[in-house]
Amino acid sequence: MPYEKVGKNESVCIADEVPFEIPESWEWAKIETISMPIGNKNNQIQSKEVLPTGKIPVVSQGKDLIDGYCNDVSKKIDVLPLVMFGDHTRNVKYIDFEFVIGADGTKFHKILSCNSEYIYYWMLYAAETLRNRGYARHYTLLKECFIPLPPLQEQVRIVSKIKTILPLVEKYGCEESKRVSLDSAFPNLLKKSILQEAIQGKLVPQDPGDEPASVLLERIRAEKQELIAEGKIKKDKHESVIFRRDNS
Repeated sequence: MPYEKVGKNESVCIADEVPFEIPESWEWAKIETISMPIGNKNNQIQSKEVLPTGKIPVVSQGKDLIDGYCNDVSKKIDVLPLVMFGDHTRNVKYIDFEFVIGADGTKFHKILSCNSEYIYYWMLYAAETLRNRGYARHYTLLKECFIPLPPLQEQVRIVSKIKTILPLVEKYGCEESKRVSLDSAFPNLLKKSILQEAIQGKLVPQDPGDEPASVLLERIRAEKQELIAEGKIKKDKHESVIFRRDNS
């Protein structure tokens, strides 16, 4: 039965708060229990200061891992690796290179004694489960989430297994996107294909006993001449006549 004690307050049973059961050798924790914050205003630059090229990558809470570059080495963060959570965007990043903070809303965590990549994958999962508050801040929600914490060696094994499986998931995702795109276009493509087969004489077997189309065209011409003679239609001075080179 899990309990939580905050500061000098009495211990409170949290059995109804934890999201699921965990193995006996695991424990529940929170992000601020197993990490320390890294970076502050001194390590941060404004968006207008971000360069297209430079010495040090700039990391913010956007989707891209790197937003640009900076040449001010005094702002460099080199306590690595770190796990970043985007307070507004809920984007999560694993940072294992020296960088400069690019904007507000980034929460960088130095993971203590645990496997940093395991906490990174947990945070990816947790970010997806957080209530979407739009562009409002989400870290207040994340820091109250419970982390299922395995023994250290099991954390390592879990990370190894995730790294084996995720590329297959990503490959499946690409194939699924192609399938959805194909499914969307398939009816029109099939319709076009069937019509093309039909007008090329490939949809049904040819019957030698059928009246040739040349006879049909002659009948159509005769009918038009009759209509012209009756004054029902006017003769087309630019009428097109298609024929074979042997004039048949």
